[in-house]
Amino acid sequence: RDHDGSCHYKSKFLGQINNIRLGLKGDHQLDNAALAITACKIINENRINDDSIRIGLLRALWPGRIEHIMETPCVILDGAHNPESAERLGEYLRSLGRDRKIWLITGMMKDKDHDLTLRPLINICDRIITTRSASQRSENPNVLRAFIKSISDRDAISIPDIPEAIDFALKSAAPSDIVCITGSL
Repeated sequence: RDHDGSCHYKSKFLGQINNIRLGLKGDHQLDNAALAITACKIINENRINDDSIRIGLLRALWPGRIEHIMETPCVILDGAHNPESAERLGEYLRSLGRDRKIWLITGMMKDKDHDLTLRPLINICDRIITTRSASQRSENPNVLRAFIKSISDRDAISIPDIPEAIDFALKSAAPSDIVCITGSL
């Protein structure tokens, strides 16, 4: 990735494409883009031109995955519901800079791996709010809060109602803060 945010694809056998911009956030999307370009070049035998590839990668959207839904404060919505996606989300949040306070609003289903999913996020967040969806499978936010407190010294509170949890974070966060809403899809 260049300083201006563009990136380049280069393959010994498939050529190269310069000045690519990705619509999806996160450094892990570089690998995903390279795979998509390779697939287009191999499967379509060069029937998809480089400009079409550039346009497709720029316009790619995945609602609910590192989706910026507000700027001040920065609010990010991400359905990180397993350890791998939580790890990618944690990497992305760290890339935004440690000089910004990060608020985490999270709720999970009872049958999800709370430990491996929450662990990559807990220690990078300054404030944590546990909440729950209306689903019968939703974990009690007090159980999530107790779990977080058992493995971390982070400040965690429980606000069972999702709109109340979001309202609390938005009213409490500074304009430069990051509020990340995540958990089971």
